[in-house]
Amino acid sequence: MSTRPSVKPHKRFRQMRGIGLLKVFLLIPLALVLMIFLAVAFFEGRKAYWDYKVREMCAKDGGVKVYERIKINAEDYRRLNGAQGEIPIPERRSATTRAEYVSDTEITWIQRNSLEVYRTEAAIRAVPGGRTLARYVELRKGRW
Repeated sequence: MSTRPSVKPHKRFRQMRGIGLLKVFLLIPLALVLMIFLAVAFFEGRKAYWDYKVREMCAKDGGVKVYERIKINAEDYRRLNGAQGEIPIPERRSATTRAEYVSDTEITWIQRNSLEVYRTEAAIRAVPGGRTLARYVELRKGRW
């Protein structure tokens, strides 16, 4: 037998059992709101990170670089199907054997999950000699 006297809880504390249930009912919506907030913050933070990375990569090697300019006369311009100051340059795989200039395009995936980031590089080459005339690099974030 114990020699300690038994301690009964105060009457007021026994009557507050409903407060615990009320706390649970208040904490469940609060926890749901917090989880939604954290999910939105995560995805927005990830988008902001890739926006920054794409801008950084574009500043580093994005854009157009012209290595060699080609002068053509009006007859060559018409022969190459020029219109409104532009000459269509076919892809190497779809070019005819008469094509003087071709484009080689390479797509490199940097991130390929729900948020896609890829790099497109196109090189314009002269068929005779294989010289690279220009290079175009574009980085994009978003759907293909």
